[in-house]
Amino acid sequence: MQPVLDAIVSSAIRLFGAFTSAVTKVDGDKLRLAAFTATMPDGDRAIERLFPFAFAGTPQGEAISSRSAVSIADSQTDQRVTPP
Repeated sequence: MQPVLDAIVSSAIRLFGAFTSAVTKVDGDKLRLAAFTATMPDGDRAIERLFPFAFAGTPQGEAISSRSAVSIADSQTDQRVTPP
């Protein structure tokens, strides 16, 4: 399963022209990091420290409960995104 998840994050970078990508999985009321694209060691550790987290009241939680996409054009200015 892990090679498939790794391929998804790699493909997402190419598809969206992104710097990094991640796949998470729902585990009860928390999101766990399933795969992500490595950037720099410090950045990778920062991403790993964010997980797992309770997703209630977050854009991720909104997407999970509505079963639809949630658009965040700019995560630095979107009020729904809470800095770590």
